[in-house]
Amino acid sequence: MNLEVVPQIYDGTGQASDACPPVSLLRDLGVLSATERLLSGRLVTTLRGGESYNMVYHLGVYNPETGRSSARMLREKCIVSMGAMIGKAIAEFWRNQDLARRGIAVPYAYGVVDASIYMDYIPTDRAAEVLRAIRLSPETDESQAALAQLIAIAIKLDRAGYRPRDYIRDLLYDGDQERFVYGDTGEDLGDPDPVNKSNVSTLHLLGRFPGLRDLIQEKSQS
Repeated sequence: MNLEVVPQIYDGTGQASDACPPVSLLRDLGVLSATERLLSGRLVTTLRGGESYNMVYHLGVYNPETGRSSARMLREKCIVSMGAMIGKAIAEFWRNQDLARRGIAVPYAYGVVDASIYMDYIPTDRAAEVLRAIRLSPETDESQAALAQLIAIAIKLDRAGYRPRDYIRDLLYDGDQERFVYGDTGEDLGDPDPVNKSNVSTLHLLGRFPGLRDLIQEKSQS
């Protein structure tokens, strides 16, 4: 269910609102710097996942040092699965950080509060469109660049010993940055095991694009 909330205007007092996390929390997480002011906060939509409930906020921020205002999108992912919800949130945050250290793009995660993970929201997801283009028009420059990214992500996951159920389903495509982003580092990703390397993600990629098997194997070995 999607939920629209009338924007809440802040006057710099840091009062909490149902439309947005409190300013004090946004500062503690680093979403806002010590000098930035939250001009407005609005709950844009809510999204239900298998083990999570997501709230997406639109933040209007003013920086007095530059005299400029900007808009930011923040996602609050609440773990709602049965048992050890705080531990699951911490584990997901840790996997997000681990992928980033391994050179895999992820939404920037600010931290965990109770059973909620706060991270940047990517509003320009084009994953379905780009994956379809790879299948139908693999010869285009965009498809070649996107496929190279999929291969690189698969190789890094396999080398780290990750065994996700289907890594491609967990990817977003940031249209602004023109790159795949690992958007969901939940339990389906599993944990790394660098001692016992994997080939699970490469096999998923080959299974998704069987007509490109030779090209994928060539690029994987280059």
